[in-house]
Amino acid sequence: MKNILVSTMGLFVLMACGFSGAIAQKTANAEKIALIKEFLVVTEVKKGAAAISDQMLGLQAAEAQKMINSLIDEDERIPTETKAEMKRVAEESAERSAARMKEFFSKRLNLGELIEEITIPVYDKLFTEQEIRDMIAFYKSPTGKRLTEVTPQLSMELITSMMAKLTPKLQEFMKEAAESELKILKEAEPIT
Repeated sequence: MKNILVSTMGLFVLMACGFSGAIAQKTANAEKIALIKEFLVVTEVKKGAAAISDQMLGLQAAEAQKMINSLIDEDERIPTETKAEMKRVAEESAERSAARMKEFFSKRLNLGELIEEITIPVYDKLFTEQEIRDMIAFYKSPTGKRLTEVTPQLSMELITSMMAKLTPKLQEFMKEAAESELKILKEAEPIT
């Protein structure tokens, strides 16, 4: 019995070692890391990410304010004369929150380091050194430079358009789902 236990434990140890070795990420060689970092510079990823982050924070704050205003307007329990004051207070709160988020992104989070930390292993996994060289060559071309220049604006326009189309549909779905759940709750017998 003792031999079976020892053998079984040994097998588990070997499997664990083999499994952890199989999932351990290989690290890119120094030349490939340098190419990936050059790619990040040429594509201005860090600058673009900062611009998109600022735009997203602004968009998120505006959408949150719209949603809060809508909830206040739709709530019949709130006296009409109080709604404007509630919206003002909510807007001030949203502005404070947005300022805190912007401060977090600018002072407490090194977005550049985070981008490198995320990008290097992914690009190492998905692209060969030659492919990265080819991408760098493209982004140094006039068309590549133009793409780099408009990417933040392009991203925001695509996101804004997507949100404009998705938000009403999502709100309608969420309302239907909430009404359905409320109906189920109302029909359910109380638990005794």
